[in-house]
Amino acid sequence: MIIKKDERTELEFGKGDILMTSTFTTDGELGCVAFRNTATPGLINKPSYDQGEFIPKEYPLIMYFTKTESIDALIGELEYAKENMIKLQKEEI
Repeated sequence: MIIKKDERTELEFGKGDILMTSTFTTDGELGCVAFRNTATPGLINKPSYDQGEFIPKEYPLIMYFTKTESIDALIGELEYAKENMIKLQKEEI
């Protein structure tokens, strides 16, 4: 769920209620990942590639990338968070 709190916006993942889409310019100079809430939660980790035309104003949160290294940095942080969540959850068992 995308949650707006005062001067910040939070993304709370885990319920299947955030639609994520990615797109890029035809020259490859700009890529983005956009997020919006969905009316009905869907399956987590089931991509929906049939989203039609990308209209930025329909997405309250968009990440823009001008360097692929920035995407790698984001992926690295996500992988680090995932690895630690898995590790800590195993320790609780």
